Amino acid sequence: MLPALLLMHFELVFKACPRMFDTNEKKITYAIYYLKCKALVWFKLYLLKPELGNLSEFLYLYKVFQQELCVNFRPYDVTGQAEHDLENLWMVDN
Repeated sequence: MLPALLLMHFELVFKACPRMFDTNEKKITYAIYYLKCKALVWFKLYLLKPELGNLSEFLYLYKVFQQELCVNFRPYDVTGQAEHDLENLWMVDN
C-alpha cells in the first residue's frame, strides 16, 4: 500500500477511535504494526536497537513519523510510477 493510502487508513482509524489513539505513541505503535517489508524493517531497527543512534523524533511525534514514512517509502518518481502502473494494468480472465 502506498504511504498516502496507508496514512489515510490510519487517520480513519484514529478518527473512529479517538480515545484509543489519544497519544502520539499509541498512533505510532498502531501504524508500525501495519507496516510491511522494507518499511517495517527500517522502523524496526530504530525500535529494537535504540543504542545505534539518538532516540529518533519520529518514534514520539506522529507528524514526524508520517513525514519519515513518506520521504523514505513513497515512489521516487510519482508521475512515472503512475504511468508505469497504468501501462501495466491487466484484467483477470473470469
